[in-house]
Amino acid sequence: MLKENIRKKQQNYINIPCLISIKLLICIIFFFSLPASAQQSLEYEQLSSESCGRTFYNIACDIAHSEDINQLKAEQAIVFLKAARQLDKNADYVVRDLIKLNWQYSERNHSDLIYELLTDYATEKADRQIIKMAASYLLNKTNTREQRERLITELLQTLRGKNSYLSSELFGSLGILRVELSDPNAVQYFIGAYNANKYNRLAFAKLLELIPDQINPVAYLEHLRLISGENPLDIEAAVNFADYARKLQLYQIAADEYEYCAQLYNYLYPSTNLPAYIYMPFSISAYNTKRSQYKCLQIAQNLNKQGLFDLFLEAIAAKASAKMGDTQQADQILEQAEKKAKANYYADSEKESLKSKIEICSSLAWFYCFAKEDAGQALEWANKAQTIEPNSPTTNGLLAYSLVLNKQAAQAKQIAQKFQQNQIANLALAQIQLSEGQRELAIETLKNTVEKDAGSFEAELAKQKLIENGESYTPALNADAVAASLMNNLKRPIAQQFMPPDKILSVQFNLHGTKFAYGKDFEAFLTIQNNSTEPLVLSDNGLFSGNIRIDVKIRGDIYENIPNFLSVKYQPTLPIQPGRSILIPINLNTSRLRQILSNHPQASLGIEFTVYLDPVITKNNNVANKLADLKPILYRAARRAEKISTPYLQHQINSFSRGQHGQKIRIAQLFAGLLAEQQDMHKRKTIYKFMYADWMPSVLKSVLLLCLKDDDWTVKTQTMAAIVNLQLEGKLTDAVADNLNDSQWPTRLMALYLLANNKHNFAKVLDWTARYDSNQLVREMAVALGGSEPEPVPEIKAIAPEKLQEPNQINIENVEKQPLP
Repeated sequence: MLKENIRKKQQNYINIPCLISIKLLICIIFFFSLPASAQQSLEYEQLSSESCGRTFYNIACDIAHSEDINQLKAEQAIVFLKAARQLDKNADYVVRDLIKLNWQYSERNHSDLIYELLTDYATEKADRQIIKMAASYLLNKTNTREQRERLITELLQTLRGKNSYLSSELFGSLGILRVELSDPNAVQYFIGAYNANKYNRLAFAKLLELIPDQINPVAYLEHLRLISGENPLDIEAAVNFADYARKLQLYQIAADEYEYCAQLYNYLYPSTNLPAYIYMPFSISAYNTKRSQYKCLQIAQNLNKQGLFDLFLEAIAAKASAKMGDTQQADQILEQAEKKAKANYYADSEKESLKSKIEICSSLAWFYCFAKEDAGQALEWANKAQTIEPNSPTTNGLLAYSLVLNKQAAQAKQIAQKFQQNQIANLALAQIQLSEGQRELAIETLKNTVEKDAGSFEAELAKQKLIENGESYTPALNADAVAASLMNNLKRPIAQQFMPPDKILSVQFNLHGTKFAYGKDFEAFLTIQNNSTEPLVLSDNGLFSGNIRIDVKIRGDIYENIPNFLSVKYQPTLPIQPGRSILIPINLNTSRLRQILSNHPQASLGIEFTVYLDPVITKNNNVANKLADLKPILYRAARRAEKISTPYLQHQINSFSRGQHGQKIRIAQLFAGLLAEQQDMHKRKTIYKFMYADWMPSVLKSVLLLCLKDDDWTVKTQTMAAIVNLQLEGKLTDAVADNLNDSQWPTRLMALYLLANNKHNFAKVLDWTARYDSNQLVREMAVALGGSEPEPVPEIKAIAPEKLQEPNQINIENVEKQPLP
């Protein structure tokens, strides 16, 4: 009868209500005869069902994770998510997917919804990726620069104080817009962006570009430290921080950070020798400290163990030993270094490249100038170096200084004046000026010499000359004051303490058990624990970017692999503080796994979950964690089979007749699963033992029919959701079609979706529903399923004069912020 009605309806659009049933027609006539207030009351009747909300969410996830996801399917999922939110006021779990689907697929303008979601969701516990998607979606829906500025301003006013990351991004966006207009006040927005989130690299880069003179060294040093801490494995960032600390003459901080760099380099490249760009400044920094000079000897010894030799490093070790009071050891180190350096020069001298010859000659000249002073040897090697490379500032500087040591000031002066930008040449010029009685000029030259590299031997000698002449050198920054300021700002040690990744964070995957019965949801959680002394920042620049991949293997009565079953990305707004953890909910009740679990109640299943963090594909085409020390997580669970028997089924039927709606729903889900199991077994060879009798299909369908006609709308809705994977036919189809007439919108919504995915030539029903159904969500679902979107009815509204005014621009001066140091 239903098929005949559908055929007649397709022939004559005027008879559409006949397809839906006389009952629905009467309801529609009654609805439109009501006053407007009563219509509004019916349309927006507030229903509540947490279980139906979760069911709609699971269906939405199935759609969203399907391989053939497209714009229409995404719209279907969006409607289900909105419906879940309508039924369950605590359904915060839908927000992420609602925003993500709109951002990725939807071409419809859901700005009002996204704005509402964003303002509710954007707390400090929010996922930064999701709030960034929401803000990006809203901005993309604007057409002009003025509209973008108004929107950003409104968001900042609405969300002020709720989410620091989003505030920072919005301030930065405003700054970019104002820079494009050459607005001199643009810098204030970047100050707001940086103060809201000091990990905002773009904001700090813009401040350096716009007001470089106002970013003092302490602020820059703090920024470098934060960037280095964001990813403890970023050796370039760590070296940048150490280099800048050394440049500011904060030698203890620099030495500690270079030590971290050395440990990190050895971890990252265990088969490679430590490079000079780490060990040399490490040694120089340690030499200039009061408590780490002994490390200069350790660095040289470690290099020697690797079969390497560096004359400069040996000289630093010797001078450090002398500073610590062991002059005998210092002399031994210098003597051995001298022999080794000369041996290297004379061994295969003809085979040495020109570059190597220059380096050896220069290093020996420097050695005799500043490490083991010998005027004659210094001049000899400086002449050799300068002869090979006559235009080099280094070789000429060494030659000038060696001439000074040999009392040949006249010749030295001409060279030193020409190359005085070189530190050694500058030192030579200062000594010449002193010998000529030009004390004031010499003092200035000596101070200039120190400033070029305050930690070098040359600078050390210049400081001594200053003291001999009644002057002293005072660094621009007080190291103790800077250290105290940084400690106060960072709230943790200034230099990093090296820890391998598996010690920095630990990750656990938990399903609240390992054994489950049929119908039990797999609610999983991923726990990330920060075990380090540093805040753990989950970001695209961080140690862990928050990408999670889950593969599934099913064994037992069914054998199936589901690679990349689930991929999610989660980045909390705030860093995970030391000793703290975060909990990430993972929805496993979706896609192929949910289908197998639902449609095979009599199967005994072993399920293995493999969780990857920041997954990468190896050369062998295998999946692995980006952080090799962190092994993928394996979690095994078992789903026991339902033991089906005639008495068991009879008991379920008896329970149904006297059960409450929750029990009816569970029985409907079980019977739908048994029926789906039988349909699946008829399609292919039986793959496991299961109970079957000829009378079972009719009995199962009879109970499902009762559920579809139940007085409780939740029972009907949940039953239709349970049979979504069944092949509908006969009375089941008619019963679902009758629910198109139901007075409750969730039931109509589910019936519409179920029939649209099981029937052909359903377009006119969808068109009619899209235009005339009393509920907005049902109408939207009809359009998402392929129905024609009705033309909007023009509506004239009075506009209050104040609405025509321009929104107030946000006053950056009133934003709570800490000024840059």
